[in-house]
Amino acid sequence: MTRTDTGRRPPLPWAVLAAVLVGWLVVSGLVGLYMGVVRATPGLPDVRTVRADLVAPHLAGLVAALVATALWGRWREVWREPRDVHPLWWVVPVLVLAGAVATADRGALAGAPPGLTTALVVACVLAALDTEVVLRGVALVALRARWPEPAAALGTVLLSGAVEVLTGPGTPATRAVVGAATGVLLYVARRVGGGLVVPVVLHTAVDVAVWSRAVGEQAGQVPGTSVQVLGLAAAALVVVAVSRAGGMARPPSGLRRRRPRRG
Repeated sequence: MTRTDTGRRPPLPWAVLAAVLVGWLVVSGLVGLYMGVVRATPGLPDVRTVRADLVAPHLAGLVAALVATALWGRWREVWREPRDVHPLWWVVPVLVLAGAVATADRGALAGAPPGLTTALVVACVLAALDTEVVLRGVALVALRARWPEPAAALGTVLLSGAVEVLTGPGTPATRAVVGAATGVLLYVARRVGGGLVVPVVLHTAVDVAVWSRAVGEQAGQVPGTSVQVLGLAAAALVVVAVSRAGGMARPPSGLRRRRPRRG
């Protein structure tokens, strides 16, 4: 009899997981090169730059990620999981969302050239979907099949930092801190929300807030403020400090049987 228990499925081979991650980045990068925009400023001066630097690469990456997920056959696990952490953990996504709204430069967004703010929001939604499907979706599900939950979560945090350093806005130090911190916070958002919807919403909000001070006439500014970066880092450190006591170190119910280590 064929077993349908996901706990008995063989883990995704390391070579395949690496190929998915590298292929995803390569597809996005090649589309960015094809669009041919060499940004003259650290920010986003016009709609064309947003489309070329953000919309097109992330749309291509999202298509690649969705195809890889469909071929893997673990669609439901990538998108959804049991919600079994304490409801108090909802304070984390609520605070992240409130912080993003509070620190976004609404004046710059309101005064941006026609269509630029809309293009930025669309780009940030695509970027959030793109990266969440891969990092809090495919990568987390694949790592859970091999490692205990804390190690699987840490793996996605390190991947988040690496991806942000390669593709994110701001200085290298800012990208590294934001990538690692959001990796922690968005992992919690997945556990709290029972899937990818809450991480996608938070990721979108954070990206819009980070980019907001560097659009239109302010495109010469470096995206991300010290308040935003330090705030995300502080929130992530608090989450790490209380994660074990709050049950976050245990995998979701139904996934708590340890899988055999392979490869």
